[in-house]
Amino acid sequence: MKRQSHELLIASGGQRVRANMIPGDPIAGANGASVLFVHGWASDHQHYEDLSQEVADLGCVCMTFDLRGHGRDCAQRDKVSRADNLEDVLAAYDALAGWPGVDRSAIAMVGTSYGGYLATIATALRPVRSIALRVPALYPDAQWETPKSALDRRTLDDYRSVRQAPVSNCALQACQAFECDALVSRFRKRRDPSACVGALFHRCVRDGAIGDPVHDRRRRPRADLPNFPNAIRRFAFALASAG
Repeated sequence: MKRQSHELLIASGGQRVRANMIPGDPIAGANGASVLFVHGWASDHQHYEDLSQEVADLGCVCMTFDLRGHGRDCAQRDKVSRADNLEDVLAAYDALAGWPGVDRSAIAMVGTSYGGYLATIATALRPVRSIALRVPALYPDAQWETPKSALDRRTLDDYRSVRQAPVSNCALQACQAFECDALVSRFRKRRDPSACVGALFHRCVRDGAIGDPVHDRRRRPRADLPNFPNAIRRFAFALASAG
């Protein structure tokens, strides 16, 4: 049965973003664990609607939300920058952290593509217990406040075709500094930027299995994309059990 969600309006950048809060199953007893889901570019909170319901059944409080320029706010998509959307992620995190019963030390983040990129940066700015990324995107730090849709695609492709050093990229620096469990699902192809992201995590779990840290950063994490929801379920179960 679908769990009842609470619709919220969260202040961010002088505007409001829409969010849905899904209480965790109290019988599961997750002890305050929660998960913040961050959708990708040109998507919205519904991308994670079903998965967030399943994770809530495991006992975790879940939040999905629409980044500015998405969902009902898609009219301004051509105006929003990465700086704007990171502000949205942090505002959503703070709202989740302040929800009754949520343990601020037991918040996990799940992000896809652009949302994975933003979630990664957020780990350097807020406490995050664990993170799961599906094909996380990568962008150069330059033009941070330029509308995201205005970024030159060819320049981005060229940037992603070369393995970047963490010192030159805030997202990669965040990966390298993150010391908790991470799950990274990537495309099995050459020049996939998420391979670079996954290789930097200290504790990158393989195939969605929690508690098996990979310390050799040269080994790339592997998790088939169709199995990502199953990996997230195991990921959330471990979070709830440890909460």
